[in-house]
Amino acid sequence: MEQPKADVIFREVQDLRNNFFLISVLYPALLLWYIEIHSLIFGRPAGIDNIPGTYLFALWIVFGLFPFYVVLYKAYN
Repeated sequence: MEQPKADVIFREVQDLRNNFFLISVLYPALLLWYIEIHSLIFGRPAGIDNIPGTYLFALWIVFGLFPFYVVLYKAYN
């Protein structure tokens, strides 16, 4: 059964440029960048119980690179 085409009455546009969103996303990303450089490149532990390199690398990929990839993707599209 085919439904008639409806006109759009209301359209929501989400603005993700507010400060709370940027702080909540960029703080973990920048923190993981710091720990990644501190631990894997300089070889110094980032705390009392050092996290293994593979887990740190996986966390860095998910939380460190993904937010910057999303920002770059939105900037070019």
